[in-house]
Amino acid sequence: VRAVSPYTTVTGSFPVNTPNAAILASVNRLIVSASDLSTGGLVQGTTNAALLKLTVRSDLNPLKWQRLSLTGLGSGVNTDVAAVKIFRDSNNDGVFQAGSDPLVTSGLDAFSAGAAELSFGALQTVTASPQSYFVAVDIKPNALPGDTVGLRISTSAAFLLDSPNLVSTSAASYPIDAGPATVQQFANT
Repeated sequence: VRAVSPYTTVTGSFPVNTPNAAILASVNRLIVSASDLSTGGLVQGTTNAALLKLTVRSDLNPLKWQRLSLTGLGSGVNTDVAAVKIFRDSNNDGVFQAGSDPLVTSGLDAFSAGAAELSFGALQTVTASPQSYFVAVDIKPNALPGDTVGLRISTSAAFLLDSPNLVSTSAASYPIDAGPATVQQFANT
């Protein structure tokens, strides 16, 4: 306390203690936009076939993305898909490049009873700057030609984020679908 005049009197008990205030985390929203990349067919034995592009960003502060839950679409999801995986667009050009875009899930996840849970090897930090990810599949060499394969993100709850963050439902309409695309026979020569 500083006296600005010799006639100022300050009374009371010192020091003045105030109660501690809790500092709470801000609630950030994950904003998602999606593009179906499943044009054409999926040839038997194809690896890293990108079916879905997700572009994500936070509305305020950075948040951590932990996992994505997918539902399979089509007649061959459980039998024809060897693996489902997620790649991060390293140069953020919006174009999938399996050789340079890093795999951020195990690469070994598969559909079981039509569903797949893809956890990131390292939590993905999502900032206010848009970042693209690609969901890709490997098709088994003995996949049945004519079967179909696709992906679905059923609800915003499919994105597991660190607490207390949420997924915005204003930018994307759920479900988000990619495909299904038709499995084609490998050309025998």
